[in-house]
Amino acid sequence: MEGPVSGRRIKRRVVRNTIFGLVAVIAVVSVIAGIMYASGRISEKHRKQESTRLEQTANRIAKDTQQSLHSISEQVARITVSPELINLLQSGDEASLAAEADSIAAKIKPALKVRLFTPGNYKLDRKAKPPLGYASIDLLRKAEETGKNPVIELHEFGSEDAHIEMVRCITTRKGKLVGLLHISLDPEPLLKLPDLAGSIKGYAELVQDSGKTGLVLKSAGDKQYRQGNPVSANITGTRWHIDYWPEGSLLSTSTGVD
Repeated sequence: MEGPVSGRRIKRRVVRNTIFGLVAVIAVVSVIAGIMYASGRISEKHRKQESTRLEQTANRIAKDTQQSLHSISEQVARITVSPELINLLQSGDEASLAAEADSIAAKIKPALKVRLFTPGNYKLDRKAKPPLGYASIDLLRKAEETGKNPVIELHEFGSEDAHIEMVRCITTRKGKLVGLLHISLDPEPLLKLPDLAGSIKGYAELVQDSGKTGLVLKSAGDKQYRQGNPVSANITGTRWHIDYWPEGSLLSTSTGVD
C-alpha cells in the first residue's frame, strides 16, 4: 500500500510527463507552422516571379505587334509639322490639298488612302475606297473638338473595306488647329503576331476594345492553351491589347506598352 509521499511523487511524475508531452506537441506544431510559413513564402515568391515573367512575355508580343505601326506614327508626326503643309491648309485650296494627300500616301507604304481636311470640312463618303463612314467622322470630330490625336483603330473589320484609321491634328506653332490628316492603312502587313511555336509558347490574341468581349483581330499559337484568364498588355495609342495564355500555369494580370 502506497503512502502519502509515494502518491504525491506519482502525481508529480504524471504532471511532469503531461507538461513534457505538451511541450513536445507545441514544438512539433511550431516546426510544422514554420515549414508551412516558409513554404508559403517560397510559393508567393515563385508566383510573383512567374507573374513577372508572363507580363514580360505579353509585353514582348505587344511590342513586336506595335513596331511597324510605331514607325509609321513617327513618320506621320514629321509630316504634320511641315510648314509647307500648314500653309497649304491655311490656304484652303481643295485641289492642292487633294494632290498633297496623294503625295503623302505615296510616302507611306501601307497607306490605302490619305485625306486632308480643314476643320469642319468633312462628310460621309461611303462610296470611297476605303469609305469614310460614321466611325471615321466620329474620330475627326473628336480630334477637332479636343485638339488631341485619337487612338488608332480598325474599321470595317471582316470586309474587303477593312482598314486601320489614323487621324492626326495639324497645328501652327502657336497651337491653332488648321487641319486634320486622315490616313487609311492596309491592316494586312500591320496586324502581326510573333510565331508562338518558337521561343514563346502558348496562345495570343490581338483584341480591339469593343463592348464586353472585344473584337479579336488576329491570333497566333495553339488555341488549346486558351483557358482561364489571360495575361494582358495594352498597346498604347491604339484601341488594341494583347491577351496571352502561356503554355502551363495561367495567371490573371494586365500591363501596358508605351
